Amino acid sequence: MADEEKKETGAAAGSPTQTVGQTKIVWNDSNMRSAYANVANVAGGREEIVLLFGMNQAWHAGQKEVNVQLSDRIVLR
Repeated sequence: MADEEKKETGAAAGSPTQTVGQTKIVWNDSNMRSAYANVANVAGGREEIVLLFGMNQAWHAGQKEVNVQLSDRIVLR
């Protein structure tokens, strides 16, 4: 069934997507970078949402404090 839906819409991974009567969206990932995180935090307010991503070293049971090295912040407005 998924194959049938793909044939009907003509959409494939990496190709432009378009719905009848709407603007065509082209996803340009030429400047995209990948970042790996094992910690994420989300905070939000009335005007924006902030996503924090980072890495922590393995922690041990009973450890009082865990140090997380933040690497990326994404602010959605």
